[in-house]
Amino acid sequence: MRLFLIILTIITSVFAENPYENVHYKKLNNGLDVYLLSDKKAAQTYIDLTVKDGTLAENKENTGIAHLTEHMVFRDSRLKYKDYLDLFKNEGASCNGFTGRKKVEYYVMLDANKSYWALKKFYNMIFNKKWNEKDLKVEKKAVLNEIGEPHWWDKLKVIDSFFKNIFPHKKDYYQNLFDVNKSKKSPPEYLQKFNTLKFTLNDVEKHYNNYYYPKNMVLKISGNFDESKMWNLIEKTFGSVKKTGSKTIEKDKDVAKLKGTEYKQVIPGIIKNRAEIGGRFIEKDYKTYLINQIYIENLANRLQRTLRNKEGKSYSIYGDTFTYKRGSLSYVVIDGLHKDFKNNIKTAIDFINKDSKSFDLKKYNEAMNEYKKSYFEAVEHDSDTLNSLIDEVQYLKEEYGLQNQTPFSIFKQITPEDFQKTIAQTFKKENRYSKIYQDYLLFPYDALVLLIVSIIAVIILLKYIAKKKLAKKGILFSKDDILLQRRLTSKFTSFFVIIFIIFLTILTKEWIYYLLFESSDTVRNKAISLPLWLLYVLTPVDLFIFVMIYLYIFKLLLKNYRTKLFLTDKRLYMHGSKYESYAKDEIKSVSTAKYNPKLFNKIRGVALRFWKPLVKLVLNNGKVIYLRASNANKLKEKLEKWVSS
Repeated sequence: MRLFLIILTIITSVFAENPYENVHYKKLNNGLDVYLLSDKKAAQTYIDLTVKDGTLAENKENTGIAHLTEHMVFRDSRLKYKDYLDLFKNEGASCNGFTGRKKVEYYVMLDANKSYWALKKFYNMIFNKKWNEKDLKVEKKAVLNEIGEPHWWDKLKVIDSFFKNIFPHKKDYYQNLFDVNKSKKSPPEYLQKFNTLKFTLNDVEKHYNNYYYPKNMVLKISGNFDESKMWNLIEKTFGSVKKTGSKTIEKDKDVAKLKGTEYKQVIPGIIKNRAEIGGRFIEKDYKTYLINQIYIENLANRLQRTLRNKEGKSYSIYGDTFTYKRGSLSYVVIDGLHKDFKNNIKTAIDFINKDSKSFDLKKYNEAMNEYKKSYFEAVEHDSDTLNSLIDEVQYLKEEYGLQNQTPFSIFKQITPEDFQKTIAQTFKKENRYSKIYQDYLLFPYDALVLLIVSIIAVIILLKYIAKKKLAKKGILFSKDDILLQRRLTSKFTSFFVIIFIIFLTILTKEWIYYLLFESSDTVRNKAISLPLWLLYVLTPVDLFIFVMIYLYIFKLLLKNYRTKLFLTDKRLYMHGSKYESYAKDEIKSVSTAKYNPKLFNKIRGVALRFWKPLVKLVLNNGKVIYLRASNANKLKEKLEKWVSS
């Protein structure tokens, strides 16, 4: 019986409609890659040309040149409106282009009756160029309207780059999932604004000549047209170009690897519950990717029928598969009310555990039929969908070198044994992946309340400690005891001092946490996968660590930071990073002195105008103290009067 069902499945899939059967590929003699898909049911034709160019080809000096060149490609001084965008729009077409990281793409979509006319004009737009300085001037303004006008303050963004460089370079989300290098960083975006203003027509032409040649391009056409006639027209137009270039965007050779440790992250205190539950795999071939995609969508469907339709414990469950540098995530996204959320996650994990051990023929047939109906039989005949079919065939060719294979032909090759083996590998324990956004532990907004309570508790604790310390040193007095009060550091200066110390504290804390948790994948994974209650406990702990680092840095760097001076009948007090107190009869003399950098460790207080005169106190034991004051002479007179009283 089992053998009969397998044979029946294979037979039915063979006779299923193949939406890729009319996708045809040819490499022209000049190196241009061309894909055609003719569909008599389509109402429009979609022409798409991709150039292997983009921001990845740029450096700080020429960033923005690919985007400006893209704009200039649409220009032609011989046209009525000087621009192909208007030429196509006047014919009822949709036309545009965009510059990405690894490609520059141009497209036009219009009525199928104008297919051949559109291709001729599209060819002229790409290769039959005539532009001038006026075209460049207009397109520079258009680019700046798009990305923003340059201002002097844009250059201040270099500060942002400075801060990014001094903070630890943590691994990004994807690096934590797979062993893969970071992609090359693009130059800062603000430089595009300034560079666009300075680019010359010669700069644009040089870039155009370097990258815009047939061997560096891919042409894709889908829609309602006569395929033979379209091939002939392509040969006469694009095929006639003998142009060669020197540059391209190289294919990324960096391929992800599995780390072999389960990834689980818990993020507390969000508004709505959401969990991603699944596994990781390396896309060694397209069949592996396809099986995981088929399975995860089937898993989502089964969970939806159980948790949502049957029990009402979830609103929406869907599957997703994401791939970058061959490293892939395949997971279901689950929501749920607070009381149901943990059970929903457990149900999903239980399903995966059972399926990994035994994915029977009934489930296999169900999964395959669901996918076939959704992706192969229910294909629309609109231009966007048809072009996406070409994209998939192109992907198989460029990524795997598969010349005569399509997603449908690979789909037909999948056996129950392939299915079971693949999901068992993807969802085994060391490859598991889960990212859980939990709303609260005890009551809504409990994470926020805990943070606020922790801040208040720390403030109260610090005040209590300070009061005890003052009492221990005998530095306690009431407002009625104060004869004179002066600031040694202004409120304005204090604000910047505090901001600076907070910044250093954050920087220090980030480096400490980085060295403790980010240097080891094992330690890091354990840290982010702590249970929710323990993450809550760590909230006040994290705050306490921050305060301790802050106080340590403050006292280390600003030993003589004093904010206020107080005089009582018998003593002089100074409050700040440390507390000082001197009896009136300990002070031998009071005078003024010029500022000198050598006095740094003897000056009490901080001032932006650090060069101003100081008040000099000489004690009976020979110790010398310098005080900052907005008016040194006045403070000196007040202190002299107090000492002599």
